[in-house]
Amino acid sequence: SKLIDTENFYIALYNPEDDTYSFPYHVDKYDSFSVDERIHLENSLTDYIRKTGKAVLFRDGEDTIINDEILLFGEASPVWLGAPLLDESEATIVGVLAIQNYEDPYAYTDKDLQLLEFIARNIGSFIEKRKTEIILRENEERLRNFVEFSNIGIWCFRPQKPIDITIDKDILITEFFNSVCISCNKTYADMMGIEKEEMIGVVLKDLMPDNPVNRSYFQSF
Repeated sequence: SKLIDTENFYIALYNPEDDTYSFPYHVDKYDSFSVDERIHLENSLTDYIRKTGKAVLFRDGEDTIINDEILLFGEASPVWLGAPLLDESEATIVGVLAIQNYEDPYAYTDKDLQLLEFIARNIGSFIEKRKTEIILRENEERLRNFVEFSNIGIWCFRPQKPIDITIDKDILITEFFNSVCISCNKTYADMMGIEKEEMIGVVLKDLMPDNPVNRSYFQSF
């Protein structure tokens, strides 16, 4: 707000599934929206920015973008700036950043528009990062659920020391037998006849003796 007047400011995110906008952040002297509220803004200035992907400085009486197809929503303001929020990973416009002033039609300049575009790019990058983090967390949760509830025994044993994989294969297998359990699902613990919590730290050779049959099993990997 020290760089640009943000007394009336909002972030509108587009919801393609129902062609609406939600407002995760907004502050305004006149208009108020619930964070969870979804609003149809078809053919509005906000919608225009999203569809064209262009930042716009609109000043009442001086701009030609207002026509019969552009509808004004909320309290009228003599000056309005809007810039698209870009998700670069999907090359799509995910929303709009906008500010307006209700008193002074010359409260903003083209330099303010450039600054708003810069801020919008940064917010778009942040949204993209957050979406990636959420997707990663969801995928991790799916993987954990798959492992935990699978009817297949799944385990992870870790060598007690770093291993040079170029060493002789028999020595390598010996190191495998000396590895310890760091994770497993309940199915594997039940197969071993041990409580899952007690499996952590168990040495593999205590579950699978180091004998020719088991060595042949490891050699098949």
